[in-house]
Amino acid sequence: MLLTSLSVVLLLYWLTGEHGTLRREGKTVCNVNQQNKAGYTPIMLAALAAVERPEDMKVVEKLFTKGDVNAKASQAGQTALMLAVSHGRMDMVQALLAQGAEVNLQDDEGSTALMCASEHGHAEIVRLLLAQPDCDATLSDSDESTALSIALEAGTQRHRSSPLRSRQLLQRTERGELVHTSHAHTYN
Repeated sequence: MLLTSLSVVLLLYWLTGEHGTLRREGKTVCNVNQQNKAGYTPIMLAALAAVERPEDMKVVEKLFTKGDVNAKASQAGQTALMLAVSHGRMDMVQALLAQGAEVNLQDDEGSTALMCASEHGHAEIVRLLLAQPDCDATLSDSDESTALSIALEAGTQRHRSSPLRSRQLLQRTERGELVHTSHAHTYN
């Protein structure tokens, strides 16, 4: 039987019971906040999964309540939210936000979930993140790039064959149509 990453996460969840840990003879056997050798927790791995059935999503949501959704991976400091955003997993992003995932956490290079969504061109996720009351679109990474500058650069690379499209995006940004200001959004 082939086990997907979601199957492994679900198995871990069922093993951990109500407190996030499985104890045998007083010793902790499984901890949902435990990082694997690559530095990822079961919550981070679940955030990458493509869930097809509603009952599986309910289990993932329950898993998110059992551990730290804001834990950072040991190797690059990414969070479950950053991983879900980078892979375009809208359902996971919504579930993580519902469990208190912090949108402004920065990884080891200073990137935020909003920057990840901007870089990968996930416009719907960008909109969702910007709609969060505490989302700070002005944060910059170690290269002094903001989510907006990353989005413009990524858009330019995706539309290299269309300088007109890049110019239009820049003009809309200059007019304030694509920026996040005082939690008022314009996405024309």
